[in-house]
Amino acid sequence: AIAAAAAAAAATDDDASQGGAVDDGYGSGDDDSEHHLGLLLGDADRAHCTPQTTEASARARLRPHKPLPLAVLIGAAAFGLSMDQNLMAPNLTAIAHEFGLSDAERDAKLGGEIAFAFFLLGAPASLTIGILADRCNRRDLLSATVLFGSLATMGSSLAQDFNALFWTRTLAGVAVGGVLPLTFSLLGDLYPPTKRTAVSGWIGVGMGIGIGTGQNLAGMLGPPFGWRVPFFVAACPAIVVGILIFFFTEEPKRGGMDHDPRDDALTDDTDEMTSMTHDDADADLDAKVDVGGGSEGSVLNARRRGGGGGG
Repeated sequence: AIAAAAAAAAATDDDASQGGAVDDGYGSGDDDSEHHLGLLLGDADRAHCTPQTTEASARARLRPHKPLPLAVLIGAAAFGLSMDQNLMAPNLTAIAHEFGLSDAERDAKLGGEIAFAFFLLGAPASLTIGILADRCNRRDLLSATVLFGSLATMGSSLAQDFNALFWTRTLAGVAVGGVLPLTFSLLGDLYPPTKRTAVSGWIGVGMGIGIGTGQNLAGMLGPPFGWRVPFFVAACPAIVVGILIFFFTEEPKRGGMDHDPRDDALTDDTDEMTSMTHDDADADLDAKVDVGGGSEGSVLNARRRGGGGGG
């Protein structure tokens, strides 16, 4: 019995010494080898995160907001407020007759003073709202601007004299000027730099179509139904758009799309090289496990499966 116990102890010491020899191949001692193997196995597990997965996660972080709903409503707001600009032009004579203005007064007051005030206050309004857009929630500011302008347009349909019409048209001009900086600021955070120019071009097209549509609408509805009806018809859709913007959209992350597309290619290359390095480390570990025979191989395999264990 004593001889058997001594033989078992000697076998245990041999296994321990062989395990220590294997550990010396990776570092100094069992603790170092376990740490090294843990790093290799952890890196091998992380290598399963492919470059495609990493790229998808990065792009998800860079695109914090879905662009389509808010972008469509921004275009609708620009279109609706642009309709308001030339609603008076086809019906100047009818307005002048109702307010008791002569032909000379019609041209000076309706064609000159109101048009001048409309665009004169629109310029400082654009600057003021642009400054506020850098400090306030742009979604709320856009909604308020659209609702303000559309209500002013509707107020024009209720004007009973020249002064009332003058001020309602002036307030509408404030909204038309104010919507521009908000539009381009929001679009800049909804689309990457490579698409912003095209999107801005489409907004310009929509605004031009809106001006023509409003003037055509006033020319068709004014003579048969009166000059007030076109203002009311143009204001209703804009009110709906302002409400939709406030309740059904979110403020996009500022600067969320301000990145260089070349950074994506650099990230992809780095991820691919890192993945290849991890794969090489895993293959090297497999080769060492396969080469190590007997108790050495069993020690490495046991540590790889269980993440630990002594010699």
